Amino acid sequence: MRKNTIHENNVASAALSAEACHLLTGSRDNTAKIYRHMADGSWETITTIPHESWVNATVFSLDGEHALTASRDGTAKIYSLGCDGSWSEKACLSHDGWVQSASFSDDGSYVVTAGGHMVKITELKRSDLLPASPLFQRICTIL
Repeated sequence: MRKNTIHENNVASAALSAEACHLLTGSRDNTAKIYRHMADGSWETITTIPHESWVNATVFSLDGEHALTASRDGTAKIYSLGCDGSWSEKACLSHDGWVQSASFSDDGSYVVTAGGHMVKITELKRSDLLPASPLFQRICTIL
């Protein structure tokens, strides 16, 4: 196993995709990073996800095609894997205050975010991944 310095500050969260080909980390350096597992066994940084404050939580969807981050800046960001292997931002969900945790439903149709006294459930529209279309629709906020 190789030891690498992957962030400028403490790593608060890490997630491995189901196929173990991508790693997602979140840090107190206000970034999350997506890495690709290389043939030689190393991990290459392929995407840096910026936030305005610490990243508290990171998770992949079960199909490994979407990455989700939760931050103290009051946002949860969804990045999606493109056909060319690149990752791009698809949505930024906002909260009033920190987002402590975030997760996908097992079928990938919903995202649940939590922070402070609030939980939000957001429905993802898989058929609407075109740039001009909205990716999500908020269906419930629990105070």
